[in-house]
Amino acid sequence: SEYTASVVRQHLKVPENKPIRVIHNGSTLVLDAPQQQPAFVPEASPPFFLYLGVIHPKKNVQVLLPLLQAFPDYRLILAGDNTHDYALHVRQQAINLGVSQQLLMPGTVSDAEKAWLYAHCEAFLFPSLSEGFGLPVVEAMQMGKPVFLSNSTSLPEVGGIDAFYFDSFEPNDMVNTFREGMLAYHEDPLRADRLRWYARRFNWQKAAKAYWEVYIA
Repeated sequence: SEYTASVVRQHLKVPENKPIRVIHNGSTLVLDAPQQQPAFVPEASPPFFLYLGVIHPKKNVQVLLPLLQAFPDYRLILAGDNTHDYALHVRQQAINLGVSQQLLMPGTVSDAEKAWLYAHCEAFLFPSLSEGFGLPVVEAMQMGKPVFLSNSTSLPEVGGIDAFYFDSFEPNDMVNTFREGMLAYHEDPLRADRLRWYARRFNWQKAAKAYWEVYIA
């Protein structure tokens, strides 16, 4: 990402005759991937918000828990490796807030389960504090889903103008951002299509071509 390039320029002595070229990661298409409903999501499950990624302090997912207080009819699925001690902290915070019954932390999921979760979530939430790229954001946009991101590091670059951004992690501010974002998403019949179109820019064919041009230069 351009953000990663800026960090390299800041901390490493890169000769002026050695320009840094940014080549964005590609993303395997999940739009047409086989889907499998996870066993931890029953048939009559309430609607849910989704986060997908490792459960780690830099991912900042505990700030999402107050959304469950504001939306008691929804669940939050935090899917990803949850072996870090931070996962215990998140669970305890959910208990303290009285929303533990709305929180699902199933651990890692298969590719087919991941595709199903993207396809059926109400929104994708990614309040990460540090990302070199942010592949799950692109995958959610492939499905035309509303994405709510932090405005830190590479995420504005990857999310683009049709993503929604948390400018503050104060609970009331996050709830207001989410409400306004969902309203804007549903009032704009073309927004989902724009998200899908934007996500197509991150593909492996484009990335491979760019790498090839670097190697032969």
